Order: sequence, then C-alpha cells, then structure tokens
Amino acid sequence: MCELSTVLPTAPGHEHRHRHSQMALPSLALVAVAPPADPRDALLFAAIRADDVQQLERALSEGASVDSTVNVEEEAVGLLSAGPLTALMFAIALGRTRTTKHLLERGADVHAQRAHNGTTAMHIAAVFGNVEMVTVLTAAGSDVNAAVNDGVTPVCIAAQEGHAEVVRVLADLGARVKKTPDDGYTPVHIAAQEGHAEVIRRLAVLKADIVSPTKLGWTPLGLSVDGAHFEATKALLLLGVPITIEALKQCSNADGDVRQLRTDLQAWAADALVQHRIFQRTFLFGCSAHGELALTILEGEEALRAKVAEFVGVVVGKELRLTRAMGPAIAAIDWVAHDEQWPAPVG
Repeated sequence: MCELSTVLPTAPGHEHRHRHSQMALPSLALVAVAPPADPRDALLFAAIRADDVQQLERALSEGASVDSTVNVEEEAVGLLSAGPLTALMFAIALGRTRTTKHLLERGADVHAQRAHNGTTAMHIAAVFGNVEMVTVLTAAGSDVNAAVNDGVTPVCIAAQEGHAEVVRVLADLGARVKKTPDDGYTPVHIAAQEGHAEVIRRLAVLKADIVSPTKLGWTPLGLSVDGAHFEATKALLLLGVPITIEALKQCSNADGDVRQLRTDLQAWAADALVQHRIFQRTFLFGCSAHGELALTILEGEEALRAKVAEFVGVVVGKELRLTRAMGPAIAAIDWVAHDEQWPAPVG
C-alpha cells in the first residue's frame, strides 16, 4: 500500500483538529464564544459554564430556550470545530454534569445535529471520553449509532481519541463496533492508525474484525505499521494477525520509521522470552520446591499461572507462542529487497 501518500483524511473527523488520547476539559478562560445577543441566552450559557443549576433554571424561567445555541471559535472548546453548539452540547463539551442533566430533564434535544457536520451530543461525549455523559445521554434517548455527515459514529470517534472505556460502554449500549463508515474504515482501522493499543485489544474482545482490509487495501496492521506505532503493532501481532511483507515493509511515504519498528519488535520479543524463562525457572520452580506452600498448585494449574504471569508482565499461552514466532518471522524476510528509501528524497 506504499503508493498512497495518505491513509485517512485528518481524523474521521469532524470534531478534531489534532490528536489527543485523554479527556481534556478546557478552563473557562479558554472558552471563546460570541456573546449571545439575547440576555436570557447569555445568562443560560453563563450558568452552564459555572455548572449552576439554579442560574440555569432562572434563565429558562425567563424565557431562554433549552436548545439555545452559541457560536464558538476554532478549537475554543477543546477538540471542537468552530460553529454553533446547542446548550446541551456546550455543557457536555465542558463536562458540566449537573447542568447537562438539568437540560435533559427540561427537554433538551438529544438528537440535534451541528449544521456543518452532523455532530450530535453523543459524538461530543465520545470526543472527550466522558463515560458518564455517554450513559446519561443514552438514558435520555440519544442514539449510540448516530452518524455524522460522512457516516462516522461515536464509537469511531472514541476509537480515534483512544478512549477504550468509552468504546466498551458504547458497545454495551448497542454501538456497532463492526460497522464501516462511508470512507470504509472500521473503529479497528481508526484505532490502529492512531496507535491506540488498548482500544484495539478492547475491540478484539468485542469480536471486531482485526484483519480485513479497507476498500483501498489497508489492513489494521498496515495502518499501525505505517505510523510506526510500536504498542499498537505489537498488540495486533499478539492477537494473531500474521506478519506479512506487505504490512511490515518500509514505504517511502510512510509516516514512521518502519525499519526501527521491526528492530524494536524483535528486541521486545527476545526480552519477553528471557523474562518468561526467568519466570519459569525461578518463581514456578520455587513453588514446586516447597510442597507445603499453597503456591504449589500453580505448577499444575495453567489458568492460575497465566494470571500470575499477567500480573508480573510475562507473556504466556497463545501470546507466548506468538512471541516465540515473532522474531524469527521478521528475521526470515529479506527486507532489503522489499524496503523503499525513507524518508523519500525531496525533489
């Protein structure tokens, strides 16, 4: 897939301008908004900023609409693009739980969409990784599978932003983790491109496809490798995605140094095997050497050994078999014959 200069447009997004992996709530001083002309709306949005339910109720009782909108400047509210936000969206973007719940109690429209891109309140909750807002909105009737103008759903946005717990909650609430947006990329492809290993593992548990390519031929592994995302690539390989020349070769227009990525993977696999041998020869040997200890049961209980190994960070079971195969599989390929010059020469 080296002939493509780009993989995805900047984010499936819509509400993003750069990459973030953690929830970010802006300070009040950073919220640049065009002051509402109606003083009642001005009072409403001031109440939301302060998360003041009494002031919010006062604004509503004086005639402010529960679905009033305010215009925000570019990136003024965390990750959101410029344009109008409803009062509910504004409260969610700021993480204002009390006023969000009150707006919903007063009938705020959970299905309202931003005119320029189709974003709903649920998408905004996903952007900021706010699990509580996701559950509150779902209880109020919001659609966890609502799509923006180009088909991207909240779970796609959560996957891109690295919010594994939001992905899990959305799936529990009915989000379709296997659904393909209009551009052909599933949440797995998106998480792989962004390098979010924990999201990839979560989606694998949810039985999402971690192997199939997009319509353009990009596999999750290929996307992860293209960005030289070590943890995401390792996660995919330990989930059983096969090592191929096409996926792991260095492309001239790749976003990252794939040669170094392969070296790092080989080094990690070798070290992981050493750590496993130490674990086997010291801890488990010690257990079997002291028959009076309850830990002796570990010698014959694979599941218990696996739990202990996981706790101390040692690969076992299927991951151990895949780790043993990783180094030799990479070393067996003549990469010089397949790699392209990187970075590509200028001019």
